[in-house]
Amino acid sequence: MASRFIALLKSISISFPFLLLFSLSSCLSSRLAVYTDYLTRENLASYHVDTPDPFLNRPVIGQRLIITWSLKKRYLLYQDLHLKIDIRFRNRKEVSYTHSLFHAKGTYVYALINQDYIDNKGILTYKVELIGDGQILDEWRHQIWSKLILIGQNTPSTETRESLDIESEKADEFEMDDLDF
Repeated sequence: MASRFIALLKSISISFPFLLLFSLSSCLSSRLAVYTDYLTRENLASYHVDTPDPFLNRPVIGQRLIITWSLKKRYLLYQDLHLKIDIRFRNRKEVSYTHSLFHAKGTYVYALINQDYIDNKGILTYKVELIGDGQILDEWRHQIWSKLILIGQNTPSTETRESLDIESEKADEFEMDDLDF
């Protein structure tokens, strides 16, 4: 009985460091966390405790993009450390902002409220990049973020289109010549 117990302890002591290493490696978190929430009268404390508040009659409406970061101190050594924030609204307008970072931890809130919220119809999607020394260190994308494809704007000139057509014809010829029948 004692020998089985000793064998069990030995097997646990051998596998324990590997299990610990495996479980701790999954605890790494992203340096950025980004989410949106809506602003309504329900966000007011006076709404829940039923106290007089002039904002209950005319509440702020809108949406917020909340960005938090938690960086290691060594990230502060990067030159020009900043967040590049791209926001696409439901009316298909797109804006881009930068926010310089001077602290290892912090929060930035972009608020789209009242008339701006109504005009832009809210935030559709967003992308936030952590940039230092001109390179992307981390990125957070909304689930439906994709590069915007503009149709009918900045179309290639006639010369460019003709050269593209010639190149595509050469590619077609090349593919046909490679086929063995």
